[in-house]
Amino acid sequence: MILRPAIDITKYQDNNGVYTESGRLEMITDTAKEYEIFSERYQDDVLSHHEILGKINSLLSEKTDASHAEICNICESYEYRKLSKIFTDFDRFLSAHIIYQTEKAAGITNNIFSLIKSVDEYVYLKQQTLYLFRRIQMNFPENETSVIFRNILSINPSVFYVLQMLDELCIGNKYAVADGLASYYEKSGYSNEALLIKTFSGKKYENIPINEQKPSVPQHSFISPKKICFITCVNNPLMYEECCYYINKLLVPTGFSIKTIAINDASGMAEGYNRGQSESDADINIFIHQDVCILNPYFIYEIADIFASDNNIGMIGLVGSPVLPPDAVMWHDKRVGNLYFLQPDSLSYDYIPGISVDTHVSVEAIDGFIMICSKKIKWREDIFDGFDFYDISMCEEYLNAGYKIVVPDQPSPWAAHDDGIMKLGMYNKYRLLYLNEYKN
Repeated sequence: MILRPAIDITKYQDNNGVYTESGRLEMITDTAKEYEIFSERYQDDVLSHHEILGKINSLLSEKTDASHAEICNICESYEYRKLSKIFTDFDRFLSAHIIYQTEKAAGITNNIFSLIKSVDEYVYLKQQTLYLFRRIQMNFPENETSVIFRNILSINPSVFYVLQMLDELCIGNKYAVADGLASYYEKSGYSNEALLIKTFSGKKYENIPINEQKPSVPQHSFISPKKICFITCVNNPLMYEECCYYINKLLVPTGFSIKTIAINDASGMAEGYNRGQSESDADINIFIHQDVCILNPYFIYEIADIFASDNNIGMIGLVGSPVLPPDAVMWHDKRVGNLYFLQPDSLSYDYIPGISVDTHVSVEAIDGFIMICSKKIKWREDIFDGFDFYDISMCEEYLNAGYKIVVPDQPSPWAAHDDGIMKLGMYNKYRLLYLNEYKN
């Protein structure tokens, strides 16, 4: 999969797709202007978001028909919809008023607004629902999946919430998920809900056969077993618990060991990763965001093979830029790799045991959602003390030390990234620091 640029980069390049010297300068100037305008507006948007969030939370606490109607009016306003493109909580709360109005028309008094005390509670419920749907689709054991179902059932959202989530959340085989979900409801004594879910999905979604092949431990050994450590900066326990659930599902080669380190109070990503790295005695440190789930059961085999194939490879990513654009904004030029993220996808993981990566692409930078490192180089917390450009700066450190950075071929994505909307309030500050440190 190639992630396409968000701007027309051809005007900065020659006919061969190479940035011209004048084009490089023009792109840097254009991006600086864009972010200057963005930064001016962003502070106003932050204040507006804070004000509207407080208003919605206050209305939720009132729990009256009038307050609920006012929430619907807010969600349908131009200002709220504009802010929903910038702030993740507003984006994820956006459909709540649709569920409420459907429930109200059906005469349901225990509506979605009466079940939650804040926007954050709704976002939390929705996150749990995504994890439930994904575990059902991945055909994980029922006893490991039903625990999330019971958590959701204890809140007791109506079937209209469930149907909206089936329609809205980014899962691939929705028919199969609905079928599994209906089974959970049936076993819990909610036969009417189970029937409604099956009827709804039967009319709306295609019945795609599920690959139920169980992964078998590959007959593959390594001369030098490795210690593997997953290091994560954590501020959301629910996300991190799900991240670790998938780590614990990975098949581990004989002799290898797996460890996880959580940094709960990081002042910035580089600072947190330095602390985690100092605690680790692993041969391979994997710096992973708390909202990433590794779906490829052979992930450890894959990365061990790549490092064993070339001692000069120091870092592996799953999405990267072969050439970083002159303005250092990764998504302004094409990227390589593969990833499930919160857009419509087809999350049915069908992997054929082969356990070898024949091709990988050398890149200049990788996306920081997962960075797999076989060397120990200090993260530049002296400059990048926030949550932007810590990843690209580390790529520069590796390249300057003479190591290669690669992105492997992934016919099916190896991971899902449940990221929200990027917080770009400080992005330009660190972009300029990066350019000054590495590109001047």
